[in-house]
Amino acid sequence: MLGIHLFLLLCQDQLTNSSPKAGIGLAHHHDGHLLGRMEDQHHVEAEEADTVVTQEEDAYADAIEFHGHGHSEDINGWDQMQTFVKSHPRAHEIVFADFYAPWCIWCQRLSPVWDKMSVQLGDQGPIWPVKVDCTADSNDRLCRAMHVRAFPTMLMFRHGDMHPFEAYHGQRTVDALIERLTNVARGDQLPADKKRMERHKKSGGGKTAAVGGEGCNINGELKVKKVPGSLHIQLTSPRYDVDASLINASHQIHRLWFTDSSQGIINPTTYLALQHRMIESWITSPLNDKDFIAKHTNQTYVHYLKLIAKSFLIEGSSDGIHGYHYSSYSNEHVEENDVPAVVFQYDLSPISIVETLKFRPFYQFITNFMAIIGGVFAMIGVFESFTHQISQSLFKKRL
Repeated sequence: MLGIHLFLLLCQDQLTNSSPKAGIGLAHHHDGHLLGRMEDQHHVEAEEADTVVTQEEDAYADAIEFHGHGHSEDINGWDQMQTFVKSHPRAHEIVFADFYAPWCIWCQRLSPVWDKMSVQLGDQGPIWPVKVDCTADSNDRLCRAMHVRAFPTMLMFRHGDMHPFEAYHGQRTVDALIERLTNVARGDQLPADKKRMERHKKSGGGKTAAVGGEGCNINGELKVKKVPGSLHIQLTSPRYDVDASLINASHQIHRLWFTDSSQGIINPTTYLALQHRMIESWITSPLNDKDFIAKHTNQTYVHYLKLIAKSFLIEGSSDGIHGYHYSSYSNEHVEENDVPAVVFQYDLSPISIVETLKFRPFYQFITNFMAIIGGVFAMIGVFESFTHQISQSLFKKRL
């Protein structure tokens, strides 16, 4: 078995803001800086999507049977959205926008829930729901400015500011939506969104500036068979539909290295952690700390890797450290029928490198040491005899 250790930052993926490990819920800015933890109790991690399906299906069924008429306003264009947001500048007022696409199945399921939510919120504020059809030509500028690449994308606006106050990633039920909106209206804000707005203000962004895409850190270890294969990182999420033409596969690789699974992969002990660091410094990993900027959207970025096994052994011991050097070649191609991805395609060379550490017996050390001392004394004797002969010769010439 072969172990793959990967720490990767997808620079412009805002579909999920967490690592693939359950319960972490960390958001990152597109430049790689950690924004903070997503602490809302209704926040749904990608790997938790299946656990909320039943609740959302029940909410959808209830909303279908609900016969009230929603008060959500349909937005057409940047100017209308800006006017609507700026018309609600008070601190407790929230403009809650649903950016959707009619072909998106998740948007279709959210629609009746959204209508029922808007009825319960009422048409007197302080929470004002709006809907934006991103497939309409009039909304193209607005959706692109908000970096909407996945549907549905739900954003909250406060203080008449066109820079979103918070993005909603929670359960798509009426109760969860209203609870989060109520908390935000009271002044609550998720740590990640708060940090993002602080960074935006420090960078000189004004009130009309659009939000930037967030980053996604992927940190993990995989066990695979010791045969040629590939690792695909799809730029999508189980709770969203995406517009592939807007997805950019730019990314930064912090660390990518390979070991044999016998090295104790996924074991957190101090010894093995130290062993992994030794392997990292001992093998060649040309992709580490490199940026890869995709020139166009809707393109898959592929890294072709050639692995060469390398072992460090101690004479007389059956144990050793095993890793893999690899060379790499990277390229990108248009994705015709699927969502863009970041792909690592690897092949193993039949050649292997073995370094062996040999220990010499102590008596050999003493023997060599004494030989060195004897050699020094011998050289001193030769030098002394040489100088003595010279001095005697000079003395005879003077006489």
